[in-house]
Amino acid sequence: MIGLAAFLIGVITGVQSRIPVLESSLIETKDRVKSLEISIRDLNIELSNSLKSQEFLNKTLNEERDTAKKDALNSKSTITKLHLELSESIANNKLEQNKIFLITGEMIKLKNKLAILSNELEASEIKRKLTQNKLENELVTLSLKLSEAISKNVKIEDDAKLERIAARNRSLELKKIISKLRFDIKKYKLTEPEVGIIKKGSENKNNNEVTDVFSKSSPLLVGPIRQGIEAYNRSDYVKAYEIWLPLALDGSKRAQFFIGALYFEGRGVKQNIIRSYLWLHRANESGDKAAPVLIGRLKKIMSPAELNEVQRRIITKDSLPIK
Repeated sequence: MIGLAAFLIGVITGVQSRIPVLESSLIETKDRVKSLEISIRDLNIELSNSLKSQEFLNKTLNEERDTAKKDALNSKSTITKLHLELSESIANNKLEQNKIFLITGEMIKLKNKLAILSNELEASEIKRKLTQNKLENELVTLSLKLSEAISKNVKIEDDAKLERIAARNRSLELKKIISKLRFDIKKYKLTEPEVGIIKKGSENKNNNEVTDVFSKSSPLLVGPIRQGIEAYNRSDYVKAYEIWLPLALDGSKRAQFFIGALYFEGRGVKQNIIRSYLWLHRANESGDKAAPVLIGRLKKIMSPAELNEVQRRIITKDSLPIK
């Protein structure tokens, strides 16, 4: 029995020495082994007592032997089970190690990816700052342009306001001239579009003299010129324009003067100071004596821009008015 107990103790000790790394998972097994050791110690005690009492040993020997055999069988079964558990634990440990290896590989990949993302984030941050600086510079530039545009807009509005005031004054001046022309028509009973043309020096206080260049020769005029005059006197200004225009284009200084007068008054056509000036300029070049007087009046009411335009067209030979 002592030899059997020693054998069991040696087996258990050998198993324990082989599985120190699995102590945490074999706590229950160790408890069982400890219980078995206690049982074996109890047997040793009983064996010692049996040596003192041969009779008791003889009586109980068979029973103890059977018990020992059963315990041995149980121990062998337990050891086999422990071996199986140990093999399974080793296999599981290998699987866990492989799993840990795979997880470690994934962690390394994730660290590398994190490093790449960090670099990309840093580059993106640098790019964002550069873009922000660029946008801020563009914003400053746009603000300056906006301020400049606002200043220009204010200047344009001021210029437009001055232009409107000048146009209003010019319109009032035109109305005064037209009113004077109509007054002259009634006062002197003139029948020509150039009525009211006052000769140089006629603004004196004692001025009662009106020079009507055309009226002196108008009784001698016949044909289309006279037909246009009659249409004009009937207030059929469109008809007068249609009669005089072909004659003016053909070089008739009288017709050229009349067309200029119609554009000046805005009768039969839309009022156009520039076209009026150009027709009167052609009439003046053709030798019409009344044209310079009306040209002088036009210059007083025309803006600098309008005077520049007519001078440009005259200089560039683009002075032929169109319908």
